[in-house]
Amino acid sequence: MSYVLTAAQPTADAPLTLPAPPAPRKRSAIPLAAAVVPILGGLGMYLLTQSVIALMFAALGPVMLVATMLDAARGKRADARRYRKEIRQAVAAVTAQIDTQHDAERALRWSTHPDLSRLTEREEEFWRVHPQREGTVVVGAGTMGMGLEVARGIDGDEAQKLRQYATTLQRAPLVLPLDGGVCVRGEPLVARAVLRALVLQACCTHAPEQLRIVLGEQAEEWMVALPHVRYSTAARVLAVAVAEPIPAAISLNWCLPGDPLPAGCRTVIDIGADLRGVVSRDSLRHEVAAEAIAGLQATAIAQVLAAKANEARAIEPIVYFADLAQHPGEPHRELPVALGRSGSTAVTVDIVNDGPHAVVVGTTGSGKSELLVSWALALCEAYTPEQVTLLLADFKGGTAFDPLLALPHVTGILTDLNGAMARRAVLSLQAEIRRRESAIASAGARDITDARVALTRLVIIVDEFAAMLRQLPELDAVFTDIAARGRALGMHLILGAQRAAGTIKDATLANTPLRIALRVTDATDARAIIGSDDAAQISGGIEGKGVAFVRRAADSLPQRFRSALSTADDVARIAARLPVAAHQDSWWEPLPVRVAVADLPTPARGVAVGIADDTENLRRVPVVIEPGVERGWWVLGGPRSGKTSLAQLMQHSHPDTIRVPADLESAWDCLQTLPTSRATLIVWDDVDSALAAWPEPFAREAGERLEQLVRAAGSRGQTWVLTAQRASGVLSRVADLLPGRVLLAVPSKLDHIAAGGTSSDHDPQKPPGRALMAGAEVQFALVEPRREAAQADPAPVFHPGNGPIGIVARGVHQHVAALHEAWGAEWTIVAVGDAAAAESLNLSRTVLVGDPDQFQRAWAVLERLRNTGTLIVAAECLADVRLLTGERATPPFARPGRWWEFRSGTAPRRVRLVS
Repeated sequence: MSYVLTAAQPTADAPLTLPAPPAPRKRSAIPLAAAVVPILGGLGMYLLTQSVIALMFAALGPVMLVATMLDAARGKRADARRYRKEIRQAVAAVTAQIDTQHDAERALRWSTHPDLSRLTEREEEFWRVHPQREGTVVVGAGTMGMGLEVARGIDGDEAQKLRQYATTLQRAPLVLPLDGGVCVRGEPLVARAVLRALVLQACCTHAPEQLRIVLGEQAEEWMVALPHVRYSTAARVLAVAVAEPIPAAISLNWCLPGDPLPAGCRTVIDIGADLRGVVSRDSLRHEVAAEAIAGLQATAIAQVLAAKANEARAIEPIVYFADLAQHPGEPHRELPVALGRSGSTAVTVDIVNDGPHAVVVGTTGSGKSELLVSWALALCEAYTPEQVTLLLADFKGGTAFDPLLALPHVTGILTDLNGAMARRAVLSLQAEIRRRESAIASAGARDITDARVALTRLVIIVDEFAAMLRQLPELDAVFTDIAARGRALGMHLILGAQRAAGTIKDATLANTPLRIALRVTDATDARAIIGSDDAAQISGGIEGKGVAFVRRAADSLPQRFRSALSTADDVARIAARLPVAAHQDSWWEPLPVRVAVADLPTPARGVAVGIADDTENLRRVPVVIEPGVERGWWVLGGPRSGKTSLAQLMQHSHPDTIRVPADLESAWDCLQTLPTSRATLIVWDDVDSALAAWPEPFAREAGERLEQLVRAAGSRGQTWVLTAQRASGVLSRVADLLPGRVLLAVPSKLDHIAAGGTSSDHDPQKPPGRALMAGAEVQFALVEPRREAAQADPAPVFHPGNGPIGIVARGVHQHVAALHEAWGAEWTIVAVGDAAAAESLNLSRTVLVGDPDQFQRAWAVLERLRNTGTLIVAAECLADVRLLTGERATPPFARPGRWWEFRSGTAPRRVRLVS
């Protein structure tokens, strides 16, 4: 609840309203005209008549003016009195509404979180399962936030007090979560009394199966009688009065004022002699009137709890699975198993004849999961894997059915922890339906009961059917189909749910005549399942766990029984006596995380590079690429998705393969030679990175060349495999030319959808090599990373011949010393700007150096070099190449530090000046 002791404050549903402040009264104008006119008139009459009476008439004006002002003041005071009366009435009305809502909220909170005195007044509340009480205790009464708002209206002290009053709830339960150590600090008599109340309240609201109490040396003697101490084996542990903290346990202790707090203490209750104190938890502090109880009263309540536990254990003792004898029937026609006992009589159900499907409902803590596990275990004990197989689905945490994996009957367990595996089951179940239909039709039979049909009965057990449909709504249609046709096909559903209404469709419910109801909270649910309110009357305490009512189609009334409780020893015992049997799976196991190249089959044509999941036919098929036949594949994947491994696999699996080098210069050269290549498979890894790394115009020309080559791949008999992280620009057009689409793992769901996937099949945790291809899941073989053989430098060293040489670069003079050392002193190096440059062109061993601007100014020298000499241009001077050389074609890509050699009559080439 929102009023449990936390930093959060509740919010109100709708604010209360105070009246708005009155509009300012408009001040009346002084009637000067009415006062002046009589004066002027009277004076005029006096002048005419010389009568004193006329002067009296003139005096009427001021008298009337004063009378008018007095009347206005009286009206204003009357309005103020009326408004104050209305405000008092409104405040009283809002206060009454606040009190009403406070009373209702206070009653609701105390009913949800009763203290010990309220619990003992109604013993039927003992151990009643209430999700809001679990893991909490009530320290006492205090002032808590309510969040009731009073909308803005009038202001003032009274309104401010009213708003503050609305947001605080007096005498409300102060609820303390049991998620950390608690210490009551005070004088011994008072502190022990408060500690007793806390311990007993925890015992009254939590059954022994929910809470185990461990006592320390300072614990009081009466606590030993508590069933939570004597019988409980619950995982949640409450350590009372222990000297040292117990791992994973919540401690309840007391200490004297001034004593150090026990280790692990999160909440401190400082209590005074009048039972008033302060609760401190983290940064929160609340005043409280704590509840306390005397030792004699505590002893009496502990005896009541012990008697209640003994009564429950005596009335309906636990039924253990190992004590039930199974009497199997003829599996072709029936599957009877014993699920528990009613008194001393075993209760047997038959999913075939009592079904063909069953519904099991029960609220949390009623024992529903244990019943489903026992039912599955009983089928495994009574029948062989050749007679019945199980498909289990646990959608409330994924652990209840795990021990059953040791049994050969279990073909798989679907959980809410593995959505990808659950989606595989959708297609697998559809394939299983088709397989069974085909087998029955091939045998010339009408249903599975025909002896000519060699099919195993399949029982599908689902825990939390509603949660499964919320996560995988596409399963709804599959289960509806199985419910309608399962009897003939030998497929049976056992659907577990907390309630049937709104969870299981009427069409499915109509085909599930076998009904089992454990404890439910709503009598309507009980009547909908078993036709009576009996299941709603089952106790919520330990005595009610595992108690159920079963009603078969032929039953006139439901039968009460206690379901059997199985253990891990039962699973081990059954597994030990069963041989490991081969059986037809009802669903296909996931692809292996890693596939070795040696495990790939050898296809009749092409090269196998992985295995694909043919879920519809429950088989795996090789993934084959046929170099020279198909145009190619577009492989999209993020980092560490396996795309580079796939490129290496294809490179080394086919002899006529060219892999475009990662080096940008070598990749450029490769693109130029591919039109004349006879290779049938061309692999380019991270093509998007290469195109992004090339500057313009190389990137544009490389993209256009790639598009031309891929378009012509069919006519040339070439197959392209391109890998990338994303497709944009020219790569989008190239990707559209390649029919094979491989989608490996990508970082985000948006990238996955943009690449052609759907939101439901996005799995960021895909192992390397796992991909989607043509709607099927594929696992490509992974190869160990190989270091490629060292390749020759794509830029040979320039060796000068006869004739003048022009070297164009910015800052070229810094290369003069290296040139002298490499070419020898017989070469004369001259700056192109020198006057003797023109004459130097006649010398066979002259090197002219300068930057692009200098060569452009020496146009005659540049023209002579173009025609009779050699021009060496630095790669950094790409923007000046066309003007300097007259070449319109783009030279081969060269990275910074490289040079281009331009010689008349030959194509430009990439070179190094020195080795």
